[in-house]
Amino acid sequence: MKKASNHSYLYNNNLSFIDMLFNIIMVFVLLFIMSFMLIAEEQAKKTLEQKADLIITLQWPDNSPHDMDLWLQLPSGKVVGYPYKDGGTAFLERDDLGFNNNYINGKQEVEINSRREVISIRGLVPGKYTVDVILFSRHAKQHPLGSPEPIDKEPIPNVVELLRINPSFQLLKHKELIFTKNKEEQTAFSFTIESDGSVSNIIEEENHFVGEQALGGEFTGHNVDPRSEDRVPTIPFGPPLQGRE
Repeated sequence: MKKASNHSYLYNNNLSFIDMLFNIIMVFVLLFIMSFMLIAEEQAKKTLEQKADLIITLQWPDNSPHDMDLWLQLPSGKVVGYPYKDGGTAFLERDDLGFNNNYINGKQEVEINSRREVISIRGLVPGKYTVDVILFSRHAKQHPLGSPEPIDKEPIPNVVELLRINPSFQLLKHKELIFTKNKEEQTAFSFTIESDGSVSNIIEEENHFVGEQALGGEFTGHNVDPRSEDRVPTIPFGPPLQGRE
């Protein structure tokens, strides 16, 4: 009986040692995973910092079928918008067409509910910048089965924000706009980038630079029939992109 007791004692000690060893290994695994996540987060942050100094965002209600456009006029007079996505130091990251690009093609279609356009500024060129927004077209809500609903004629709320990303995050301007009719253009705000990279003189004043350079503002920013999807503005800056996203 005494010999069996010694075996039981050794067996219990071995189990305790194995449990302790397993717990230590789990702690090291968790520490490794946490360290990897922190490194990945820091790398993602550095990548974002390298890609943009300032960003301008336009948002309108989720699931909205309507097509809004975000535009930016640079100090040189060049503009950034859906047909001119590359402005050298400023870039339109995505042209959101409302329900027209509501799905991502692939093995499985994924519905995109948010409505958002972003312009990034990756070089702080001194001078005045102006941000305009256009309601290009209203649309009826589409359904996979059945006919579309009547076109929604309710006012469309929009939010435009100017954010500093580098070296730290800072909301510089928040502006709310309401749109009521097709081809309506509104100036959200203008701002100045100083020679030291700081942002100053953020003011709200109307400056419809898109409409003024296209048919004298008769058809805001576009030299085609308003019902056409082949939108090619007459703004004389850079080669327009062919087609849409």
